[in-house]
Amino acid sequence: MNVDDEFNPRSRHELAQTGRGWLDFVMKQPSHPQNNYFNGPDKWHLAVTLQSNNPKANIYLMRDRLKGWNNRINRRLIGAGYRKPHLKPQKWRWFAFYEDDPHDVDKTPHWHIIATGGHGLPKMKATRALGFQRSVRRIGTTGIFLPVKVPLVKNDFEWAWHDVMPGGSSVVRMLTDPDEDEIWARYAAKRLTSRRFTTIAEMEAAQSRVVIWTEI
Repeated sequence: MNVDDEFNPRSRHELAQTGRGWLDFVMKQPSHPQNNYFNGPDKWHLAVTLQSNNPKANIYLMRDRLKGWNNRINRRLIGAGYRKPHLKPQKWRWFAFYEDDPHDVDKTPHWHIIATGGHGLPKMKATRALGFQRSVRRIGTTGIFLPVKVPLVKNDFEWAWHDVMPGGSSVVRMLTDPDEDEIWARYAAKRLTSRRFTTIAEMEAAQSRVVIWTEI
């Protein structure tokens, strides 16, 4: 990318259009057939962040670790035969957005992921993949408790990431509101669509680092 292109509105506009195309593609993925049974109209069910906590990590290392994480969560959900071709429709479906910021020492390379169960999951496995248990979260020191839905697969996801990325950390939460899946997707794809302070070079890099579950 020529330095002059950083100040070229046309270049930025075209990249932003490409980023929005990615976002539209993510949001137009068909819903899980059990979707209405579990979570109403949501297309996606889980918001995941896989943090490296390693400032020396890079896209190559993180992609390798993402592959290991994906293998482990599928084995936990489907079983030892998860690699068999006929079980492919049962695998987790997700989009992963890589993010790093070399200028911010408080942020290390990480993945933001939007996920849901495979379309081929039988009802029993779908219940585990997309189900949740009710809990409460304390807010501040005032004794206010907010009801939350905790994904049943939260521990599996967190274990899988820690297993492939010792020292890493993860956050897994349910997308419970009809609009939350789009809000999370827009946040995860912010570097693709040119949020404030995102350079053209960063936009290009971000658009080349989106990973789809079918590519792993």
